[in-house]
This record gives sequence, C-alpha cells and structure tokens, in this order.
Amino acid sequence: MNRVFVVSVVAALLLTISTVGSQDYDWKQKLGYDLRQIIDESKPSTLKILQSGTERQVDVIVLTKDVSVKNSVAIEREFSIIQGFSAKLSLTEIENLAENPNVEKITLNHVFTAKRAGSTPVMRTDFASETFNINGTNVNISIIDSGVFNHTEFQSPNRIILQKCFISDIRVQCPPNNSTTSSNATDDNGHGTHVTGIAAGEGGSLGNGSARNANIFAVKALDSSGSGSESDIISAVEWSVNNRANVISMSLGMTITNCYDSVLSDAVDNATSNGVLVVVAAGNSGPSSNTIDAPGCAKKALTVGAVNKSDKITSYSSRGSTGSNRTKPDLVAIGGNDTINHCSNITTSGVLSTYLDNDYACAKGTSMATPFVSGIAALLYEQYNRTFGYYPNSNLVKAVLMTAVNTTGMQADGYTQRNNVYGSGRIDAYEAIRIMNFTRNGTISQNETKTYYINVTSTSAKVTLYWPENSSVNNNLDLIVGNSTLNYSYATGTNDNVEQVFIYNSTSGLWKIYVNGTTVSNPQAFYLVSDTSFSDFITIQSPLNQTYTTGSLHFNMTVTKPVSNATVSIDNVNHTLTNDTLFHYYNLTVPLLSEGFHNATFYINDSNVFMINTTYFTVEYLSPTYLVNGTNSTIVIGKFNSILLFANWTDLEGLGYAWLWTNETGGNGINYTSGTYNSPININLTFGETWSNFTWSNTSVNLGDIISWKIYANDTSGKENSTVESIFTIDNFTPTFNNTKNTSAVYNESFQANSSFYDNGSIHTVLFESNFSGSLTNYTVANSGSEYYFTVGYGNQTVNKFVVYRWHVNDTSGLYNSTEQFNYTVGKAATSVRLFLNGTEGNKNYQKGSIANITATVNITGKNVTIVSNFTGSDILANGTTPQQNTTNTSNLNISVYNITAYFSADENYTASSVTYYLSVLKPDGESCSAASECFGGYCNSGACASSSPPSPSSSSSSSGSSSSSGSSSPPPSASPIPTPTPSPITGQAVKVTLNDEKTSINIPSIPPNTVKEIPVSDDYIIQKISITSSGTITNAEIKIEKVSLPSDIVPPVGDVFEYIKFDETNITNSQIASVNISFKVSKAWLSQNNMSESSVHLARYTIQWDLLNTTKTGETQDDITYTATSPGLSIFSIVGMPSEEVGGNNEAQTSQTGLFALTKNNSIVLLIIALSIVAVVSYVITKRAGIRLPLGRS
Repeated sequence: MNRVFVVSVVAALLLTISTVGSQDYDWKQKLGYDLRQIIDESKPSTLKILQSGTERQVDVIVLTKDVSVKNSVAIEREFSIIQGFSAKLSLTEIENLAENPNVEKITLNHVFTAKRAGSTPVMRTDFASETFNINGTNVNISIIDSGVFNHTEFQSPNRIILQKCFISDIRVQCPPNNSTTSSNATDDNGHGTHVTGIAAGEGGSLGNGSARNANIFAVKALDSSGSGSESDIISAVEWSVNNRANVISMSLGMTITNCYDSVLSDAVDNATSNGVLVVVAAGNSGPSSNTIDAPGCAKKALTVGAVNKSDKITSYSSRGSTGSNRTKPDLVAIGGNDTINHCSNITTSGVLSTYLDNDYACAKGTSMATPFVSGIAALLYEQYNRTFGYYPNSNLVKAVLMTAVNTTGMQADGYTQRNNVYGSGRIDAYEAIRIMNFTRNGTISQNETKTYYINVTSTSAKVTLYWPENSSVNNNLDLIVGNSTLNYSYATGTNDNVEQVFIYNSTSGLWKIYVNGTTVSNPQAFYLVSDTSFSDFITIQSPLNQTYTTGSLHFNMTVTKPVSNATVSIDNVNHTLTNDTLFHYYNLTVPLLSEGFHNATFYINDSNVFMINTTYFTVEYLSPTYLVNGTNSTIVIGKFNSILLFANWTDLEGLGYAWLWTNETGGNGINYTSGTYNSPININLTFGETWSNFTWSNTSVNLGDIISWKIYANDTSGKENSTVESIFTIDNFTPTFNNTKNTSAVYNESFQANSSFYDNGSIHTVLFESNFSGSLTNYTVANSGSEYYFTVGYGNQTVNKFVVYRWHVNDTSGLYNSTEQFNYTVGKAATSVRLFLNGTEGNKNYQKGSIANITATVNITGKNVTIVSNFTGSDILANGTTPQQNTTNTSNLNISVYNITAYFSADENYTASSVTYYLSVLKPDGESCSAASECFGGYCNSGACASSSPPSPSSSSSSSGSSSSSGSSSPPPSASPIPTPTPSPITGQAVKVTLNDEKTSINIPSIPPNTVKEIPVSDDYIIQKISITSSGTITNAEIKIEKVSLPSDIVPPVGDVFEYIKFDETNITNSQIASVNISFKVSKAWLSQNNMSESSVHLARYTIQWDLLNTTKTGETQDDITYTATSPGLSIFSIVGMPSEEVGGNNEAQTSQTGLFALTKNNSIVLLIIALSIVAVVSYVITKRAGIRLPLGRS
C-alpha cells in the first residue's frame, strides 16, 4: 500500500472518528475513572482496528441493578458478595452496557499485587497468649494471597482446613490442571506462605505467629508473579464469607484515584456487613500523602500501616487521607525497617516467616504488618467466645483494635490524636484482650444524644466511636469526652466514620461520654470503646434535692445495668424498689411524708455490684389555693333571684373549713353559710372535697345595689386563705328589644313573627298579642334566652285578611316593656307551571318524523293547567286539573321552530303563571339543504344533510407544515323566534370540543375503565380525531392540543418536521391510558416541496428521547393525506418525514442524540467508508500524476 495513501486514510479516519466520538455521552458517568481514560484514549486508535479487524477487549467488572443484565454479554464470573459479574468486553459492548438503565457501574478488572517489602518481633502477642491462655483456637483466618505452601509450621495439627484457587488469567491458571478455579491453593510465589506464618505460624524457637493455633483458609488469587485480577480477588472474598471465615487477611492492593472505582472496596464493605473482619494492607507508596491503596481505602476495612521496631513510621508505609478525605490507615503494626541488609540480622531488619519448601525468609512492608493484626484479631475472637459464648460483631472488633494501641511512637513524631500517618497508633495484642469488654453499642437518630460514663483511674484515656456505613452514606456523629471541668472532642472530615479522643495527663474520676447524632439520615448503628471500664452507677430520678409542696412523692432511680436487689431508705426506713424496665426501679407505696426535712438513700447490693446514692429534700405545705367562678360587675341578677357563689379549692393536705362573707347589710358584712346569718357555721370538708358552694338569696337589697362577696377556707393544718373580693349587681334595667318586622304573608302559608329581648338580669315572661284568630288575644311564649318566635298557622291566613300583633315582656325584677304594634295583609299565593319536552325542560331539537312528547304540571293540586302551541295557529293541545300530556308526530310539521306554552289562569287565591319553550323540527340525513342549521345531524355536505363533516379543501401549507382553516363555514343561526344552538360534531356524546386557531380544548366528563372513546376534533384542524382506550376510570378530564415550537432542552428528531404538537392533560395521566390513536393530516404540497414519499411520514413521541410510532395512511383529499398513529400515552409529538434520498445533507441535529434517533454505529460506518473512498481516489490521482512510486512497507 502506498504510504501517502496510508497516511491519508489514517488522517481521514481519525478525523471521522474524532467527530463521531466528540460527543459527551452520559453513559460515561457510569464508568470508573481508569476505564473512562481507556475509552477516551482508544477513540483514535484505529490502525489496530484496520490491521486486526477486531476491536480492543477490556477486562471489566459490572455492577448491576437487575441480574438479567448478565444475559446480554458473555460473562466470566458472577458474584454474590456484590450484585455483578466480570467479563471481557469490547469498547462497543461497554458503551451498550453503560447505556442500559439497569447497569450501575462498570470498572476495570484491576490487577492487584502482593505488598512485599522487613520486620521486628510481635507486639505483645506472646504475652497476651500466655496471660490469657489463647492462641486462636477454632478461629478461621482466610489468607487471600498467592496461596499457602503446607509448611511444617501449619501441620501440627494440619491447620490448612480449606483451600481454594481463583486465577482467571489465561496464561497462568490454578493448579493442578490450569483451570480458572480449583481446590488447590499451592503457593508458587512465596508471599502467601510468608504472611500466613506471621498470622498463624507455630515456629517454636524461631517464634510464633500471632495466633499459632488458628484455622487457615488458603485462598489463592495471585499468580506466580504476585499479581491477580480484581474479579478473582472478589471471588476469593465471596468464598471466604460463604465458608464462614472470621477474619480475612489481604496483604495486597493497587493505587487508584477514587476508592470505589475499585469494586473490591464494595466487596470488602459487604463482607464486613456479613460479620467478617477484613484486615487490609495500607500499601507501600509512602512517604507521600494520599497514597492508601484499594481496598484499604474502604470505609469498613481495618487498614494497617507499618512501623519499625522503634515504633516509628516507615518511609514506605502509605499515608492518608483517602480520595474521599477519610483518615487512613486505621492503625499500624510492625512491618520491618526501611531497609534489609540480610536475613541473618532479623532482629533489626525484616520480619522472619515461613517460606516455600519448608524454608524461611524475611521481608518488610505493610504486607507483613497486616497478618500481625489479623492474628491478634483471632486471639480476640477466641477470648470473646470463651467469655460470652459467641463470637463478637466484626464492627466491634475493629473499634476495639483501634482503641488497643500504643501511641508512644506517634507522640514522638508530634501526633497526639488519630492521624493519616499512624492512624490510631501501634496495635497492642494484650491491650486488645484487656479492654474487649469496655464497650457500648446502640443506634442514634438526628439530633439525639447518648450519654455514657467511664471511671478514669490513670492519667490517660482513649475513647473510640465507630459507625459502619456504606459508601453512599455520609452520616456525621460527634464524640465528646469530659468531666466537670473540661470537654474534649476531635472532629474529622464529613466523609469519615470514626472519631477518637485520646486524653493525656487527665484527672481521675467519673468522666462523661456524649455521642451526638449531628447529621443522621436514618437511625445509625454505632460502637463505642474505651480503654478504661464503663461505670455502673445510680441516677436518682425522684425526689431531687429541692423543696416539695406535697408529702406524697414517688421514689425512683435508673441504673446503668440490670441489677437484682434495689432498696431505698427513706428517713432510715427501708423500702423495696420494683423493676419496671431493665434499668429503671421505683416505689409508689411510700407513706405520706410530713412537712420538714427528709433524706432518701438508694442502694444496689447484689452479686454484680454495690452502689449507693443519697438525696436530701424538704416537704413544705402551702395554704389552700382556689379558682373562683369569675363573678364581677358584669354579673347581674334579678331582685327576686338567688345566685350560687362558689370557689374551687385545692390543698395538699385537705380542706378543713370554709365560709362566705357578703356586705349586703353594710358595715363589716356578714359571715354565713347556706343562708344562715350573723353566726358563722363552719362546714367540715373532708380531703378531696374541693368545692365550696353557697346559695345566696336576696332579702333586703334594692334595685341597682352592688353586692361584694368572698369565700374563706382553711386546711387541716390551720392555714387559711380567701378568694379575692368579687361583686354582682341587682338588676334595675327595663328589658329592651330588637324586632324583625315581618309585614308580609300569603294565602295557605304559615306566618312567623320573631323578636329579640335583652336584660341585665333575666327575662321572666314573654307574651305575643295578635288578632289573627278574630280578636286581640295574648299568647305565652316559652322562655328561650333572647330570641323569641311565634307562628300563625296557614289555616288562619285568608286573602286580604288584615292582622295586627305586638310583643310584651317583663324580667325577674318585675320590670316591663312592649313593642309597637305591627300589621300585615295576607296576599295571593304564587303558582309555578313546569313544561317538559320528551322528559326534559328547555328547548328541544327533533328530527322530522320523530315523536314529540309534551307534558305540563302545576304545583297546586286540583288546579287547571293548559298546553298551547302555534303549530297551526293558537292550538290548545291539552287542558285539565291533572298533569297534562300531548303527543305530536313531527312528520306532520314543517321544518321550523314552534312555540310550546303551558299556563295556569289566576283565581281569587293564586297568581297566574306560564312557561314557554321552543320545539325545532330539523331535516334528517340525506335530505337536501342549503345550510347546516336545517339539519338534525348538524352538517350540510354538498347540499345534503349529514351527521359528520365532509372532506373540506384547505389552502396549501408552507414548508414549515402550518395549515390554515378553509372550506365549509360555520352553520348559520336557526330561524326565529329564538336561535337554536348549532349541533356539536359529536352529537349524542358528553365530550365537549372547543376549537381555536392554535389551541384546542377537549373536556371529557368520564370514561369507564377498559373502554374505547372516540373524540372527533375537526377536519379543518391538523389533529382530526383521537381515540382513547382507557385502562382506568377517567373523570372530569381536559386535554389541550397546541402547535408549539421545539423546546430548547429537547434535541430535534431525524428528518424534516411538519409540525410539533403538544398535549397538556388535566385529571388524566398516562397510567390511565392503555393506548391512544391519533389521526392527523399532512399537506401534499409539503411532501412535494421536501421530496418525501407518503410512506416516510411518521408521528414521533418524546419522553426521554424521540420514539417513532406505528403510523398508517388512512385517507386523502385533494390537498392532504390523513394518517393514524398508535401511542402508549400523551406527550409532545412531532410529525416527521424523511427525504427520498438521504445522502449528504446537514446532520448536525443528529450527532448529539441518543436513543432511536441517535447517530448509530451503522451511520458511523457509512461515514467512514465514504471518507476512506474519497481519500483513496484523491491519493491515487495525486501519486499517478506526480509519477511517485514508493516501496510498500510495514506500517
């Protein structure tokens, strides 16, 4: 091939591909950062495609929302620890998958490597093992690495109880048969055997691993080079969880920008949620910051950095924070010095451990630090199970290990709190076992605070708060530790899920721990650990150190743990307390306490704990208190009335005596009870009787007097009190009134008179005086407060009768008043006549030849009603004293409008009444006509009546697709005497269609479910008819159809657009619509101008993209073609057509779309072929003319 030609082809190809690939697809947001880079960098890599004919394949891991996604590609391995699979996919397949809404994330199937790098002796593991007699027995440690050689240190007994291999690399696979999985985890690298010896080796004089008797799961996921794919490691984690590992130890990792671009980080979090502690190496990329490897960056991983034998951080140990600003590592362990000169100097350089062929080797790195921690965790699991009978929660273990640290080394480097270099500090195995029960856990909600106590006995204290949360959750909990003098807190980043407080040079005593739910979306579980024991103590709830005004008190307390023996000593008398919850104790049977000073001492004395707490309080009774009835100067009573005076008394001891004082005789007044004067009588009220009631009767007062009074009371202790002085007034005002003048009445109806009376005191008697029965007579009216009514029966109401009436009233003081005299004359009663045409009231249209049923009624029984028409003059159609009916055959009538009148003639007791409606006789379909107003069907088509509109000619449409109304005019008004409404184009239907030039409104009263409703719109409108198939009940709905411009946020569809149509719905949703058929028309002129065939026209619907609808031609006129399309619902639609020859043209509108109208891969290939062909021809011509001959060579 000519090199000029090759270069030209490549240039054209790159230009074409860069144009196609320049689009910013949303699907890329689902790709991990590394995978996005590969996609972007691979766009111009075309020579490989030309030479090989195949597209690049990439190892990926796909996280899904729906397991069915796996059926769309050839997968390599499916996972259960995460919902997803691994696969080798082309870039095109990756793009297609990313566009699937059920795909959550696609990342590279990263390659992880063993983190080998030297060591020092173990961190008090031997001391812990000897002190507590523990060595990891029955605890399962899964070592995920390069496999494990069955070294002699693991054989007494054989502690490699399970093996599994996951190696999917086609070059190096699992022994013994080179399969992707097997039950043989033989180590062919040495790294896995080395870290296993650190965690669980039994080396005798050479030293032991942290947990020398732990069970070993040998899991091979790294090949002989120490590398392995992410999918293999995820499978190894999943297998370890399913086989009930207690601890997973991973001395491996990879550098990554975003922690959770590595799906292995999700798998680690999920393993922890399934109860497995996952211990991971931080990495050997120090001393730079932000170098924590994945999956050590995961929130729930226990991430381990490395220090040397002097507890100083090594230069190689990776530092935090993570990409999401979480503090890492979590802690550090011995990993070896920065350099190793030779293994003979193992005490000063590296970590000596088991190796291949029963040999030993030394190495350094966070890989060596990690299994130290894994083994210490196994010791903790064993001791916890031995103590409590079950294994601890993995989250609790992480919190304990982060608290069981030595901070000497990091303090020497200037770090006093948790940091991104040392984490919490260097792990201490003995300390982990010692503090394993110094824990609390619970859940906390937004703005909630939990309080705990620790008993600080040394000069320092450590407290850890850890809350496990998934990668998508960012709750914020705050930890505060303090005593009566100081509070300590050390906040971390908002994405962190650990807070710790390390106190130095503290004072001993009881310290409080506060856990605050500062920002919590849902109740969040948390774990709290201290290096000093939590204190159990009594909190007295009642009584407190204060004064009480009652001697009836409740005695209760809370305790920080359940106890079996609780007592309260009240004034040196013991009372047993009852337990109503796990921590709450109370007593309600203590005798009533006397006034004075008291004490209560609460005791807890059982086999678990002895506690004591005392409170001192005072009981002091008050004088009786009261609520008076609120009498004041607005209370007025009649001269001959009595009044009940009362006070509601309250006293803590009980009332003794009560009495009433008034001033009605002047001077110092009178003390009396129940009407007894001058000599006070004490009323003995027993405890609980709080009301003092006295009835006062008027004997010597005058109208207008103001009476003062108050009530006294004392209690059984002799303390006295009285109400405030109150007053009331003796009524001296004449009653007043406010009348409603009822001055009209009619024959055969009742008449009601009413009046309102007001008095400062009380109304005594009301009389109604009238002559309605013949002569003036007084009638007593029942007392009803202020409103009074009297009804004159209809039997006493005769036409032209003259009636007079008035009201009389007196009050309880004997004061009198009356109204003026009113009158009225009885008038005639009104009548009402009703007229019905075929059962309904109102004007009515009839098709000639149909039957008109005419009915008239009057609302007065036995009165004559008459029906009159102007069919042939002034015809009387019916007449009588019962409802009248007439049947008229319209075949005998002319096409016209007729008056129908029903009336009642007046007599001596009733007024006249009549009603008139119009009966229109119209032509049936087929008869000749000159106007639509003559036709019952509502249309006059070509001189004949019809029930639907004719195909009407329309003016030519412009290229934009807009059309104007033409053809038939609106129906003329009906003949006199009144206009008859023009029949609707949808006669007989309840649907109402309102036409407008640019917007059409359709009102739908109701459509039952599973019903087809056809709605004609207009033959002159672009949308001529819609047919709705309902899936649910539709009521009071409105659909507005409007021609619109394309919204700026929607890309246009492919092809030429005739019109955009928008449907707006009220009280109807697409969930209520099974389907809708939309009939529309397109002008032939537009098709011709744009070189389109009839079959290229479609209706397209926009949801999140343009979707072509099934569209069929259903008719045509001289100017237009009619189509019908079926849509699953309503939205924005476009009427589009495709030119007959789709070559060249401006396709800019297409290049940024996705979905049905997107630039497809076929389009890209066409463009590519065209570009290559043009360049080939041009290059050939150029080289021919220039006479250039270049030798062919390899590109």
